Amino acid sequence: MLAAQLTADRSADLAGWLADGQPKVVLSVGSDAELGKLAAAAKAAGLPNQVITDAGRTQLAPGTVTCCAIGPADAERVDAVTGGLALL
Repeated sequence: MLAAQLTADRSADLAGWLADGQPKVVLSVGSDAELGKLAAAAKAAGLPNQVITDAGRTQLAPGTVTCCAIGPADAERVDAVTGGLALL
């Protein structure tokens, strides 16, 4: 769970994100495999991250991977992992 990754050493990142109005940026990847590689790169970089799966209450089957949340963290650290991706 993403909240568990935001331990005391990440409290400044969380506080800054909350103070800034909880900004989000949505980027796109080309495949499920690319999304998996992105999540692995975020983890390797020490960034808080969570792969999100759909609950299946709409058009997607339960368990369908829909996105990966990365952060909160300094923009430079996140950009080092996501900088080559296009805005959605």
